Amino acid sequence: MKCTQFESHVCDYLDDQLDPQVRYEMDQHRVECSACVEALEEAEFSLALLRETEQVEPPAELIGDIIHETIGVGTGRLAPAGGGESLPAWLQPFVQPFFQPRFVMGMAMTAMSFSVATFYGDRAIEAYRDNGTAAPAAIQSLVEPVENFWERTVAVFDSAAEFYELQSGASKETEEEAQ
Repeated sequence: MKCTQFESHVCDYLDDQLDPQVRYEMDQHRVECSACVEALEEAEFSLALLRETEQVEPPAELIGDIIHETIGVGTGRLAPAGGGESLPAWLQPFVQPFFQPRFVMGMAMTAMSFSVATFYGDRAIEAYRDNGTAAPAAIQSLVEPVENFWERTVAVFDSAAEFYELQSGASKETEEEAQ
């Protein structure tokens, strides 16, 4: 075994995650190479220091700042619901309500409902025309796919609503702390 291979396996060696053959080769290399023995001892010492350190819980502000940075919002604050800050000031009062998350989600659900009705309704009409299926049977054959699709859509909506509520709650807390 070469020193570079030895060094690349040190972490797995210390975590006891190596194949027995690789571990045996590392043990043989340790006998022959004092530099690798020193590197392994340094790694063992560092690991022992890490295990002795106290677990520290990061402050809530740090977690909030990280979350806000990763979703594109400035450090330490949530973007106000509604967006539209790039619009001229005189236009913002007219357009602002359309940027509210609840309005956007409602419109998205309305659009989704119409698209589902159109998509599956078209399938029912095709089944009725092409196969000579009776109209009630054609519609009944689509009930299960529509219900499955709707359940998945509602689950996505619920997740988005929960995220909105969390964001709104964090926004209120940030405003209260600022006062």
